[in-house]
Amino acid sequence: IMSTSSRGRNGPLSPVTSLLVPLHSLIEKVANNMFLLIPFVVIQFVIFAILSKWTEAMEEEFGGTQSPDIRFGYNPRQFLSILETWGIDGCRQYQRIALLDLLYIPIYSITLSALLVRSCRRARWQQLIADSHNWIPHVCVTMFLSDLVETCFHLHACVVYPEHLPPTWMIAVGDLSNKVKWVSISISGLLIFTAGMIKGYLWPVLMTADIKQERRQAAATMTATATASKKGGSKKKNKKQ
Repeated sequence: IMSTSSRGRNGPLSPVTSLLVPLHSLIEKVANNMFLLIPFVVIQFVIFAILSKWTEAMEEEFGGTQSPDIRFGYNPRQFLSILETWGIDGCRQYQRIALLDLLYIPIYSITLSALLVRSCRRARWQQLIADSHNWIPHVCVTMFLSDLVETCFHLHACVVYPEHLPPTWMIAVGDLSNKVKWVSISISGLLIFTAGMIKGYLWPVLMTADIKQERRQAAATMTATATASKKGGSKKKNKKQ
C-alpha cells in the first residue's frame, strides 16, 4: 500500500482523496490522543441522552409513533402517516430534535471511527490497521453523509408540512439513506464489539501462547548457543593436544 505522500508525488490528489486524507489524519489524532477521544465520547453520550429523552417524549405524546430516524427503512405510506400523526406541533418538535442531531452526526461519526482504529490495534488486526487509511475514512464519510441526508430530508418535510408533502422519490432517498446509516453503524459497532471480545477474552490466551512460543524459541537459542560453545571448546582442546 502506497503512502499518501507517495501517491501525492505521483500526481494530483483526486477531490475524494483530498477529503479523505485530512479526515484520516483527524481520526488518527483522536484515536491516538485520549485527551481528544474522551471529550468526543462524553459529548456524544450527552447529546445522545438529550436526543433520546426528546424522542421518547415525542413518542409518548403522539401515541407511540416512532421517529423515522429510529426505524430501519420506511415506505411513502408509512412516512406520510408519521407526518399526519405528528401534525404541525409534532413537526415543530422534530425540528428542534433535527437541529441538535445535525451537531450530533459529525461527532459520533468521528468518535466511532476513532474507536474503530483503537479496537483494530488492540485486537492486533494488522491488515485492517495497515489498510485503515483506505477504509475507515470511507466508513466515517458513509455514516456522516447518509445520516446527514436523512436528517435534512426529515427536517425539510417537517418545515413544509402541511402545505407541501414530500414526493415519492424524495422519500425513497430518505429511506435509502436511513438504511445505509444503520448498516454502516452496525458494521462499525460489530467490529468494535468483536475487537473488545478478543481483547477481553481471547487476548490472554493469545498472549499466553505467544509467551510460551517466545520461551521455546529462547530455550532453543540458548541450547544451540551452548552446543556451539561446547563444540568450539572441544575443537580447541583437540588442537592443543
